[in-house]
Amino acid sequence: MLFLSLILAAVMALTILAFFRLPRPAFVTTMNLGGKISLLLLSTIVTLIATEVFVRAVDFLGVSLFEEVTKYVLELEADEELVYKHRAGLDRVYQNVSFRTNALGLRDNPVPEPDSDGFRILVLGDSVTVGWGVAVEDTFSEQLEGLLTKRLERPVHVINSGVSGYNTQQELTFLKRHISTMAPDLVILVYVENDVEPKAVNMVDMQYRWENPPNANATLLRWSWLYRLIYYLGPDLLGSAKLPTTNDGWQQSMEALAEAHEVSTQYQAGFVTYLYRMLADDLTDSLQQDISRVAEAGQFRFVDTLPWFEKSQFSSLINSFVDTHPNAMGHRIIAEGIARDLLENGMLCQTSTDGCRETSQQ
Repeated sequence: MLFLSLILAAVMALTILAFFRLPRPAFVTTMNLGGKISLLLLSTIVTLIATEVFVRAVDFLGVSLFEEVTKYVLELEADEELVYKHRAGLDRVYQNVSFRTNALGLRDNPVPEPDSDGFRILVLGDSVTVGWGVAVEDTFSEQLEGLLTKRLERPVHVINSGVSGYNTQQELTFLKRHISTMAPDLVILVYVENDVEPKAVNMVDMQYRWENPPNANATLLRWSWLYRLIYYLGPDLLGSAKLPTTNDGWQQSMEALAEAHEVSTQYQAGFVTYLYRMLADDLTDSLQQDISRVAEAGQFRFVDTLPWFEKSQFSSLINSFVDTHPNAMGHRIIAEGIARDLLENGMLCQTSTDGCRETSQQ
């Protein structure tokens, strides 16, 4: 680490000496203009290479996320309706964490057969739900299962159907496909701000969005962690990042959310939506208002998770500066918040009667 830092400092000093009128070594003074320009270019290239090596060596700000996401995307399987899904029986390591899928391609244990004594919860969501960057036992679904089983003193099965990048439309498609066989007593949809992004048209479109920064067609740019770091963080650091505005994807997401509730009701399952956010901003504030209107019209429960995180420091709840997915502690807060809300608002039942499927409204 010290060696890399010394190299970087020396190269930058040489660049300054070659370009500005400062005291210079004799060999620099005797150079003609062409030599100085060549020295400047060479030192710049060496500086960039040294910086690239440094960024990779220390995983600066958690920039390895982009490389790991690329690996994840390349393992996805095409699906005509969902566009993509996890491969069944996958056994990989992403972000230094084991990532295994069951026969349905879910990052979960095999889905148990419905039984009269157990309570089944199906969780719909994206990378937050799938638990990107954390061990499977630390995901909020696993923790929720343990919390509720202990509290209710009866079996509770929480099925984690999260897939990174899924929007509300894809979650609805998954629900329609599997609700009859999974037979959940309760459906939980974890809403994340990027749910308003239109789903990819096909695998090529999906990989274009995810695998590399858009328009980074040059091999060198696809390879460079430094470029990815600058590309993704530059707009935020310069204050030029633009928030998404209401668009077709936004409206389609709200319609899919309403339909997910209708499908759940059709199969006599309760339904609740949680807007996942640790911090308030204009985008999620707008989403909170629109989701509230949809929930009020459909008469289903909707909860904003923002108050759950008010007493915690944001940086202590995420994987890294670049990877803002919740870490194990963040997942713990989500699990405890959901468990508390379900228990306090009659979303769970204490006996295995038909009344178990009844839920209180918002």
